Amino acid sequence: MIWKRKKVFRVASAAAAATAVLGATTATALIHRGPDVVKHPRRGHVLPIQYSKIVHKGDRRHIETTSSPSSLLQAILARLGSSSVVSATIAGPPTGYIPTEDPSSPPPPAFATGKWAYFTVTTPDDAQGSIRPVWEAQLVAGALRDEMHAHGLVSLYSDQVDVKLPDGSVVTGEHGGLGNTVFGQVFSTTTPASIAADIAQRVANAGLTLVSVRVLTPEQSAPMVVVRSNDPAGFVKNEYTMLRQIFGNPTTYEGIYLEAQDSAGSPFFIVASSFRTATGQTWYRPDLDPQRLGSLPG
Repeated sequence: MIWKRKKVFRVASAAAAATAVLGATTATALIHRGPDVVKHPRRGHVLPIQYSKIVHKGDRRHIETTSSPSSLLQAILARLGSSSVVSATIAGPPTGYIPTEDPSSPPPPAFATGKWAYFTVTTPDDAQGSIRPVWEAQLVAGALRDEMHAHGLVSLYSDQVDVKLPDGSVVTGEHGGLGNTVFGQVFSTTTPASIAADIAQRVANAGLTLVSVRVLTPEQSAPMVVVRSNDPAGFVKNEYTMLRQIFGNPTTYEGIYLEAQDSAGSPFFIVASSFRTATGQTWYRPDLDPQRLGSLPG
């Protein structure tokens, strides 16, 4: 997974969180060696991560189509519905961007022909308040990457998500990125109403209070859930268990967002994962941060 670190909040290992909730699905001959690195035990080369149990192997390259990356992007935004994404464009790489750690190394072939998606999202701050808006943009990027590949168009090399603050200023270059995931992953196609009802029951069974649930559909289903807990410390201590209880074990969604609030309605835990892009963020209220407390969540 690709994660961002900020001074104002800690970002935990999304790969650990995602695997705990969803699990990376690979053939038994493959070995998971850390975030986004799956190597064949004999060949040694890096293979893309697969989170869903089912992958659609076919594509539409043989079908003559008038679809363009921009038209696909607009269709995905329409499916997503109301969101924090206020602008979305497709262009070349950012000015001055170097795709390799060693500037003298030649860029990968995909960099020369691939496109970038650029998003601007509105957010109340550039700290934990940006997690949900950035997650929404990453869902769109993941769906666009799959759609461009399925239509046989130029590849989506990466994306950048800029955040627009309430004072009108824009913070650029701190969010975005596409992980190495399998194309054509198939996630839940259950209706949003059924998913919302199932999650509401799961939240109640977990002893939590449901504040809101909304199911986004950039490609398939990605639930956005807000709950309330009377025991924030206990919730964080058992965060992986809570995630499994709310989203299933393993979950079947292409993305998940969970915000947990205390009894006063203030957030103390946020996690967001986008499984088509292998990106996400986790935030803890400082007094509950397991890293600061020297404890591991369960």
